Amino acid sequence: MLTIRGGLLTIRGGLLTIRGGLLTIRGGLLTTRGGLLTTREGLLTTREGLLTTREGLLTTCEDLLTTREGLLTTRGSSLNVRAVFMHQQFFELFLRRPGSRQQNRVEYSPFEKNSHNPMSSHALPTVHRNIFRTFA
Repeated sequence: MLTIRGGLLTIRGGLLTIRGGLLTIRGGLLTTRGGLLTTREGLLTTREGLLTTREGLLTTCEDLLTTREGLLTTRGSSLNVRAVFMHQQFFELFLRRPGSRQQNRVEYSPFEKNSHNPMSSHALPTVHRNIFRTFA
């Protein structure tokens, strides 16, 4: 069933509502309101330049990138890798200190040889002005 009334569009059955710049697709799929995009089921939220994926995956806000579970945090030009728990992956970091042309290469594996015991987060470096790459 379709209803159009004074700028309001409603498709009944909870599917689609457009009201004053608001778009809602029901069933937990999509909501936009004043530049806000939200997908339910914890998937994606954007608001004024903020991007958040739930389940601890990704947050960006004003040049800040944070992945939860202690994986990766960047602020400005710094990168801090914290307690990483990514099975069978290692990180290759190219570190360059501000004002230096020398570049150091660091490999980090979150697991000791075939062990499921994560290494201490104290062993992880703080990196400034780097290139960060991950390999499966």
